[in-house]
Amino acid sequence: MIIYECRKGGEYKINIKKLIDERKIIMKMELIKKLSDDVFADKKQHLMASRIALIMSLVPILSQVMSIFKVNYVIAHMFGAVNALCILGSFVLSVLCIKNQKNRNFMNICSIIISGFFMLVIAALMVIGLIYTIAYVAKH
Repeated sequence: MIIYECRKGGEYKINIKKLIDERKIIMKMELIKKLSDDVFADKKQHLMASRIALIMSLVPILSQVMSIFKVNYVIAHMFGAVNALCILGSFVLSVLCIKNQKNRNFMNICSIIISGFFMLVIAALMVIGLIYTIAYVAKH
């Protein structure tokens, strides 16, 4: 701890370790802010990521066309896995795109709404499955 004197005769104390720790925290926060702002610094990159996120969020809707045709059991399960990955990837891309206020657009908002809805549906199905599993185990 270092003690300095003021001009008015009083003294004040400075804790160097505390100042260094605060400075490290501030530097980490600035780095995180810079990284989140510069994820899609280029307008073309941001627009491409927005389009990819929208397409990925529409894949589960488009794959429902497969239910019209009689598809193999294995193929149906593969489409289920692809749908889950597309929903998760779309949600992450949408959040990254929508974080920057300057670059928000209609595509990002639609993509995050669609992928958020599908994520809620997946979460609800998982909860229902968990409840049924617990009820079945408790019964037997």
